[in-house]
Amino acid sequence: MIKLSELSAKLDKKNFDSCYILGGVDENLIKESLKKIIDCNVDPTFKDLNYVEFDGENAQIIDVINACETLPFMSDKKVVMVYRCKFLKSGGNKEDEKKLDEIKKYISNMPKHCILVMYYLFSSDKDRINPKLKALEKNATVVSVEKLRGGELKAKVKKIFDQNHKKIEQNALTLFCNEVDNNMEIINNEIAKLCAYTEGRGVTREDVLVLMPQRSESHIFDLIDYIGEKRLKNALDVLDEILFKGEKWNFILSSIGKRFEQILNIKLRLNQGKNKDTIASEMSLHPYVCEKLIAQSRKFSDKNIVKILEQCLITEGRLKSRTIDEKVELETLLINIMTVVR
Repeated sequence: MIKLSELSAKLDKKNFDSCYILGGVDENLIKESLKKIIDCNVDPTFKDLNYVEFDGENAQIIDVINACETLPFMSDKKVVMVYRCKFLKSGGNKEDEKKLDEIKKYISNMPKHCILVMYYLFSSDKDRINPKLKALEKNATVVSVEKLRGGELKAKVKKIFDQNHKKIEQNALTLFCNEVDNNMEIINNEIAKLCAYTEGRGVTREDVLVLMPQRSESHIFDLIDYIGEKRLKNALDVLDEILFKGEKWNFILSSIGKRFEQILNIKLRLNQGKNKDTIASEMSLHPYVCEKLIAQSRKFSDKNIVKILEQCLITEGRLKSRTIDEKVELETLLINIMTVVR
C-alpha cells in the first residue's frame, strides 16, 4: 500500500499501472489523482469510447470486466472507472464479498490495453484501508488517500494559488491553512473567493481574516459556549441561524470538531504550565481566538472532550452513509453532546 504522495510522484513520471484501488475521506483529493490517469491515457477526441464509468454502489462485476476486455478505439489505452465502490469497504455483505473475490481473480490477468481504477470513501477520518484489500496488492496499486496536513497542505494550497496566478503572503498562507476546513472542495471554493476579492493584487493576512470561515466562526464559538453552559435551546437557535445562512453540514460538523480538538490541545498545554502567548504561538492562533478557547477549555474535562469528538465522528458517519435529514442529525448531535457534558 502506498500514500497519495507516492502515487503522485509515479504519475508525474508517467509511470502507470494496470489497476488502482484508492480509499480516503476526501473525494476531491482522490479525483485529482484519477484525472491525471485519465488525461494521460485517454485522448479527449475519443473519450466517449475509451473512458467508461460505473457506479460502485450497484455495478455488476461482469459489466466491468466486459468494459475492460473491449479494445480501445484508435488508441493504445482505455480507462475503466468504478467510483464509490461499496464492495471495497470493510464489513460488507455476502454479495460485496463475492464481488471483491471476482475482482481479485480478474485483475490477476488484466489486458494490457486497459487501466482499471476503483475507489471508495471512508465513513470518517479515523477509517483506514480495508485489510482485505492487501490481498489485491500483488496485482493492483492500493492507495491510502489521507487528508493533507502541515507542509503538504501548505504546498498544495500554494500550488492552487499559483495556478490562479495569484500571489499570497506567507503569513496569509499559514492563516488560511490553519483556518480552512480540510476538504479540497471547500479549499478550492475559498481560494476562488479570495482571488476574486483581491483582483489586481496579492492576498494578505487581512484579506483572509475578512473572507475566511469567519462567516460563521463567531457562531461556532457561541455554539460551544452554550454547550459548555448546558443551554440547549440557545445552542439549537444558533445552529438554526448557521443553517439559515447556507452553511453545509460538513462545514458545521468539522468546525465543531476542530474547535474541540483545539480546546483539548490547549488544555494539555495549560496543564504543562504554558501561558497564553506561548500557546498562541505554538498553535498559530490569533491572541483573541486563543483567549476565547482558553476560557472555553475551563468548561470541559478531557474525558468529556474525547466523548464529544467521538459523537462528532458518529454523526459524520451517519450523514455520509445515509440519506437523512441533516438538520435533525445535527440537532441530535447537540442533544447527545449535552448529555455527555452533564
